[in-house]
Amino acid sequence: MVDNRQGISTTRRFAVLADAEMSERQREMVAQFKGFSLNGMRGPFNMMLRSPEAAERFQALGKYLRFDTGIDNRLVELMVLVHARIWSDQYEWMLHAPRAAEAGLSDDVVESVKSGRVPDGLSIEERAVFDYVLELELTKTVSDMTFNKAAAVLGEKMVTDLVFMIGQYITISMILAVLKEGQDLDILPPCSNPFAGYSASAE
Repeated sequence: MVDNRQGISTTRRFAVLADAEMSERQREMVAQFKGFSLNGMRGPFNMMLRSPEAAERFQALGKYLRFDTGIDNRLVELMVLVHARIWSDQYEWMLHAPRAAEAGLSDDVVESVKSGRVPDGLSIEERAVFDYVLELELTKTVSDMTFNKAAAVLGEKMVTDLVFMIGQYITISMILAVLKEGQDLDILPPCSNPFAGYSASAE
């Protein structure tokens, strides 16, 4: 069954809890989620309520990563879109593609990532983030050339925070996969081998 307003499956593996069914800790987490979430209690949050202790700690990290790293939103959104394309994460793409445009990523860059192609015309910082995130997610490692370039362009703190961000979004994508959340969306085209033929820029 599909909610036509959002394109999100309403077949639930976890029932939506009524307020009376929740523990005090769960009610506290609902209030926190609603103050933090881009999409209310949709997405990963209903499952996260089942372990409010873990959710609270995970959200504390998420709040830092979202608001306090000092990383330009344009670069954060580029990272999220690359991740979403690799994972074919329809839900995260739905939320973050509009935010990427608002943050200043060009339509050409967004469309290239959507199609699993390496974008042209990236800035030096954008290319450093793109290479670093893509290599780590695709190959599970980062070459010396890519790391050294990212560290030189972005700094050691940013390359560290980006790893935490990638880990956070991988966790969210795994939760969404368990929930089958977003699988009914038709936003990301099929792409069995995104960024095939990629090679890091030596510039």
